[in-house]
Amino acid sequence: GIPTDKIVHFCMFFPFPILAWYSIDRVPEGMVESIGKIISFAAYGCLFAGLTEIIQGMMPYRSEDINDFYADMLAIGISSLVILFTNPIKKHARS
Repeated sequence: GIPTDKIVHFCMFFPFPILAWYSIDRVPEGMVESIGKIISFAAYGCLFAGLTEIIQGMMPYRSEDINDFYADMLAIGISSLVILFTNPIKKHARS
């Protein structure tokens, strides 16, 4: 099956884009602006995930694992898609 630490990595990074999305002050006006914000949140999340793995590799008592990074990126990607597909529904419901 799937190793437990990969599931933990997935669960840690899944909320990142959602929390970033709901932390912005205003709702993006158009679909292009929404997609741009989602891509930037995903990029920052992937950068953060990569840096944490690199720093872990520098610690004498930790090791870096590329599969942890893949689990982080998968969580960020799926979470970003959830935002992308639910945003038009949310915006339409407010109208």
